[in-house]
Amino acid sequence: MERSELAADVATLLWEVATLPADPLAAAATELAAAGRADDCRTLLHQAASRPPADLAMIAGALTGAGCHEEVAELLGALVRVRPPEEAVAVVKARPGLAQPLLAAAEAVSRSRHRDIAAALRRSSLPDR
Repeated sequence: MERSELAADVATLLWEVATLPADPLAAAATELAAAGRADDCRTLLHQAASRPPADLAMIAGALTGAGCHEEVAELLGALVRVRPPEEAVAVVKARPGLAQPLLAAAEAVSRSRHRDIAAALRRSSLPDR
């Protein structure tokens, strides 16, 4: 699209993809990453961070299944930056295997965010280790 002078339309297209159901969104993110379009993938995942926790759990699970661990970290990092700890923990309630990646993403954001997420996990009786 950039070669056709449609670069501005890329942002619109990514916004539209971010509204797709979880599985197609995860597939699009996987394809963007595989095509070397890391910036577009990052933009898509940041837009997806506003979705309901159950959707985020499905997206993260699909990305994990595709071996896209960096993209999972990007998605969870965006989540912990923009959502309250309890909402981030709701993703782990939907997919308990995301506890460690969520904590790692929180640690990458800041120590205080990591502390807040770990405390929210404990309050929810979910593993924080």
